[in-house]
Amino acid sequence: MRSRTSLTLVLGGLLSGLGYFVAPRPWSDICYDAPAFAAVAACLLAARRAPARRASWLLLAAGTAAFLVGDLVYDVWDSFPGPADAVYLIGYPLLGAGLIALLPHSRVGMLAASLDAALATAAVSLFIFLFWLEPIFAQHGVSTLARLISCAYPVSDLLLVAVLLMVVLQTAEQRLLLAAVVVLLVADLAYSGLLANTDYEPGTIVDAGWLASYTLFGLAALHQSATVRSPAPAVNARSGGSALSWRRLVFVGACLFAVPLAGLGQLLTSTSAAVGDLTAWGALIALCACLRLVLVARERSRAEQHFQALIETTDDIVMIVGDDGILRYVSPAVERILGLAPSHYVGRSVFAFVHPDDHAALAEGAERILEGTPKNMNFRVEAADGSYRHVLATGRQLERGPYAGSLLVDAHDVTARLAVEAELANRDEQLRQAQKMEAIGQLAGGVAHDFNNLLLAIRGYGEVARIEAAALSGGEGVASDIGEMLTAADRAAALTRQLLAFSRRQRLDPRQLDLNNALHDLDSLLRRLIAENVEIVTVCADEPAWVEVDAGQLEQVVINLAVNARDAMPEGGTLTLAVAAEDETVALTVTDTGCGMDEQTKARVFEPFFTTKDVGAGTGFGLATVYGIVAQSGGEITLESALGTGSSFTVTLPRIVSPAPAPSEHPAPVSVERPAANCRLLLVEDHLQVRTIVGTVLRSGGYEVLEAADGAEALPLLQRQQIDLLISDVVMPHMSGPELAGHARELNPGLPVILCSGYAADSRNTGGDVADYLCLEKPFSAAELLEAVRSSLGAGSPAGSVV
Repeated sequence: MRSRTSLTLVLGGLLSGLGYFVAPRPWSDICYDAPAFAAVAACLLAARRAPARRASWLLLAAGTAAFLVGDLVYDVWDSFPGPADAVYLIGYPLLGAGLIALLPHSRVGMLAASLDAALATAAVSLFIFLFWLEPIFAQHGVSTLARLISCAYPVSDLLLVAVLLMVVLQTAEQRLLLAAVVVLLVADLAYSGLLANTDYEPGTIVDAGWLASYTLFGLAALHQSATVRSPAPAVNARSGGSALSWRRLVFVGACLFAVPLAGLGQLLTSTSAAVGDLTAWGALIALCACLRLVLVARERSRAEQHFQALIETTDDIVMIVGDDGILRYVSPAVERILGLAPSHYVGRSVFAFVHPDDHAALAEGAERILEGTPKNMNFRVEAADGSYRHVLATGRQLERGPYAGSLLVDAHDVTARLAVEAELANRDEQLRQAQKMEAIGQLAGGVAHDFNNLLLAIRGYGEVARIEAAALSGGEGVASDIGEMLTAADRAAALTRQLLAFSRRQRLDPRQLDLNNALHDLDSLLRRLIAENVEIVTVCADEPAWVEVDAGQLEQVVINLAVNARDAMPEGGTLTLAVAAEDETVALTVTDTGCGMDEQTKARVFEPFFTTKDVGAGTGFGLATVYGIVAQSGGEITLESALGTGSSFTVTLPRIVSPAPAPSEHPAPVSVERPAANCRLLLVEDHLQVRTIVGTVLRSGGYEVLEAADGAEALPLLQRQQIDLLISDVVMPHMSGPELAGHARELNPGLPVILCSGYAADSRNTGGDVADYLCLEKPFSAAELLEAVRSSLGAGSPAGSVV
């Protein structure tokens, strides 16, 4: 329960109701009304505690209040039929609306549940009327109005019970409401029978039933589950939707047989009934059933339209394939994906559009689906332009409907995804290649470092030995041999330099140069290196292509790539060197029309010691050196090649802006006019050294300067002295420059102000608008400061300008 006070309210009402049976009038009437009053209060409390369900509990409170008012009216006019009955009957629609709104249904679901409840109520009420109330009415000659009112009570109770039974009773609050309505139904049935027999007397067990019903209503409203909405999916799974399941079909059918069953029961019991009564009840039941079926048909049509729209707008191709492989249906998505209308495919075999190499896989997948073990099928489908699109398809066999036995296939275009996966695989391979080259480079650099130490020792001792051998008589031969040894050491040193270049450990002297000019300067050298049967074509960029590289290393890159291309064209061909300048990069592409490379060669082309040339024709360091130089220069190199189509190496380097001439370090002196008369300036700066140097400059300009460390020191000076100009820092302790300037303008309207700012962030969170004053950015020169002062005193610069 929510609170002990609320529980006390309901139990107090119940105890007061028990006093109805022992207290004399009018106290007994007051005790009788107490449980109804407590139930109304409990429903109002539930509405207050549960804003999301407020409408439901307010309706329930209104319905219970109608019963309370009816009891009060009955205390005054206890006739039947009377005004109290009219008030009672008003409460039933309110209770019904509250219960329906309390249920977690959609609008259509609530309508369906209401029709089901009405149908069940009409069927059950038929038997109650014919076998319980009608015989009593006929025996005692009850009037038509009394008959209608006597029947209205149990029929309304039955409708409330049916509404609650249309849902899954998941919470204690719902079960308490059901119990309250069932008790109310039993009491009203007894009341109707007693009224028909004119045997009803106050203070009977019927009144106890009504009092118990009020108490159960109050307990339901005060239960903690009254503020929690039941999950809609769980309810809709049973009865919230409007679809007619087989259970509901049996239910509707049973209700339609209520009239003939009632007639058969009367024949068996030898009870006579007016044909008009059976006709009226039958018409009511048929009307409810027809409305229910109309609702089902309407929702089924909407569902079909919904799913048709889904199929027509989805990006997947939905197909129905007969057991003979003929396409029975193809969704409109096929035109967006393959470029041909669905009519082009319907009536033709699915294999006519599938790549021949995928026929076996498609047939196997279809057989698996027919066997009940579905699997994903990957195959290629021909598009309108003759290309093939890759699709991933799933399917199942249709068991019912006009296409029973056929396959329902959903095919998703995965061409773009496969292209992305291939690109990712290529990037992964490039990453692995880069990691491999990095590891080889580290190894090569370590070997070169150690080998250089050895070569240093070899050359050192070799030089000493050659000198000593030359000094000996007859040592010319030994000196010559040592010279050859030193020559070999020089060649080994050149080899180590290539290793260092590959491992990116050589020293570079980068400078800015235009790659167009650099390539033009190398033209004559390349023509001497390349055979005459190879045509050299140079293509420069339309704009300057500035890069920052070591000119000597760049020359080595171009020469190595050109020589490698020459060797790939022993019978001659064309060597093209092209420069392209993009927004952020510059690309140098070296292309040949030689023999090209296979995939295995491409994977190892930048490895040191790897070569496809004959033994002794190359060291395998040309492209490895190129790779190291480019990587150390902050660029990258890529290769495109295939057997018989030549090779294309592209070196990409970061592009830089064309270097601009450096500004003069000694600008011409600026002559600043001295003021015509002494002006008193107030300088406010918290930094002592800055304040001292600025004050010195201002005094050198002929101004009288007062100094203050912060705003607290400056304000008294502004109040006592005649100040012609305020110069203040923006950011200071205790008071910012704009705040100080504001106070100064209050004391001296129109006072010129110069604010000195170290950087743009100074103007933030300073308690004032910097744009209202002249700003001078630090660091500034003496000439700039004096010019700003002169302009401010002469009103030469508008507020907010920056000097």
